[in-house]
Amino acid sequence: MSSSELTRSEMRRAMADPVVFQALSSRDMLTVMVRDIERNGYIQKENYNTWMKRNDRDHVTQEERFDQILYLLQSTAPGKSMKAFADTGLLEFCLPKCFPVKRVVKRRDLQDMTENFRRAGKTLTIRLAVFFYPFDIYAVEDTMKESRIDEEMIQWIVGALKDIGDYLLIRENAYLKRFIYENGWEYFHFVNEFAKTMKDVYDFPEYKALSKDSILSDIRVRNEPIFPKDLVVDEEDLINSSIPESDCVEIMEALTEHCHSNPRDNDYQKLIKLAKKYHKRKFSRMMRRIHWIR
Repeated sequence: MSSSELTRSEMRRAMADPVVFQALSSRDMLTVMVRDIERNGYIQKENYNTWMKRNDRDHVTQEERFDQILYLLQSTAPGKSMKAFADTGLLEFCLPKCFPVKRVVKRRDLQDMTENFRRAGKTLTIRLAVFFYPFDIYAVEDTMKESRIDEEMIQWIVGALKDIGDYLLIRENAYLKRFIYENGWEYFHFVNEFAKTMKDVYDFPEYKALSKDSILSDIRVRNEPIFPKDLVVDEEDLINSSIPESDCVEIMEALTEHCHSNPRDNDYQKLIKLAKKYHKRKFSRMMRRIHWIR
C-alpha cells in the first residue's frame, strides 16, 4: 500500500499500534511519523525504533522525502513540528545532501531555525527560503531540483539565499535602485519580505532588515528614477537628437544607471548631452559602472 493510499484512519492506527506500523513500507513509515510529529509533536517510541531498524530506508526517494518537508511547511503551524523533526533525525534523513552542516555559524543558524520557525510567516516561498538558509546553497539547489517544486520558485529561493547577504548591507539609495532595476519589483518585494522574516527567525540586526522600506520611501519622495521609463527622455528623444535607433536601448540603460548615482541629472538637456557623449565615445558606456567596483 502506497502512502498516497493510506487513509486518515489507517494513519491513526499506524501511529498508535506498533504492529500496524511495522507492516508498512519505509516510505509509509516516514509519512506516518511526519504526521505524528505534525499532530502530536513527537513520534511513538516503538515506531521510531522500528524505523531505525529498517534496512531499506534508503529506498525512499529524494522526491518522497522532500514531500514530507513540503507537508510540514504547508501545515498551519509548522513551527511546533520543526524542532521534533530535527531532533528525531528525520530532517537530516530528508535532506541528505545538506548534511552535515560544517560551519559553526551555520549550525547556530540551524538551531535558530528549528526553535524559531513559528515566526517564519505564512507564505510557502518565504518559509522555504527561511528553512533553507542554514544550508549550503548548492546542496539546497540540487535537493530542490529533485522535488516537485517548479523551476521558477527554485530560482527565486536560490537567488534570495545568494543575494540576502549583500541585500542586507544596502544603505544607499543608489544601491537599492540598482538592485530593483536588475531584478524587478516582484523579486525585490520577495527578498525584502524574506529579509524581514529573517530578523524574526535568525540573529539579524533589525535595522538591516527594515531599512530598505525607508530607503525606498526616500527614493519615491525624491522621485528618483529606477527604470528607463522613469527618465525625462525616451528613445524617441534620442532619435530626434540624431542618435541611431540601434544604439538607443543601450544608451537608455546607460543613462538610467548614471541617474541611479546622480538622480539630479534626470534633466532633459543633461541627459541628451550625456546620450550624445555615450554615442560618440562607446568607451564611456563600457566604463559607466566603474563606480560600483570596490
